[in-house]
Amino acid sequence: MLATILAITLIKFNAEKIWRIWFFISVWFALTIAFSTFVVQELSIVIALVITIFKVLRPNIVVHNFAEIFIYGGLAAVFSQSLSIFSVSILLIIISIYDMIAVWKTKHMIKLAKFQTKAKLFAGFLVPYKYKKEIKTAILGGGDIGFPLLFAAAVLKVFGLKALIIPLTTSLLLVLLFIFGKHNKFYPAMPFLSIGCFLGYTLVLLF
Repeated sequence: MLATILAITLIKFNAEKIWRIWFFISVWFALTIAFSTFVVQELSIVIALVITIFKVLRPNIVVHNFAEIFIYGGLAAVFSQSLSIFSVSILLIIISIYDMIAVWKTKHMIKLAKFQTKAKLFAGFLVPYKYKKEIKTAILGGGDIGFPLLFAAAVLKVFGLKALIIPLTTSLLLVLLFIFGKHNKFYPAMPFLSIGCFLGYTLVLLF
């Protein structure tokens, strides 16, 4: 919430340079945490720095999405250790309600997404798709990735590999949103992804 308020403040004053510095440091820090689960910390700092430089200074969709996978996967692996299925479920519900308000009511999340896209420094996935013979790009915010991953990781701790059904059900709900959503219209993804999470959890309990 505080990060969103700070970001909106930067948008209001058109402080793109400050946003770039903040974004660079945040990505570097998050990637360092993610890579430290695979290699020693000193090496993870270097690898994270190289990828962050390319992501921020020489952005392209491949590097961008590659970095995002490690950012949210690594953070989910770290923070899921202290969260239960119940606590993450409550978090999903709260975030889904907030997402609907932020997109459909106050619309400040739309302003934030447009600002990040314009600056080519977007926290989340970029999904290219074809629309009337023209290549467009859909955006999926970082929270839309991180929170379902936290839920899946919490279920994984208790039920093991059966939890892998959750990424499949959330992906299915996301695909349906892309298929049936109107072109050039913003939608809050979290309500749909949360339904996918709970659907997957139900299947885990049944089987």
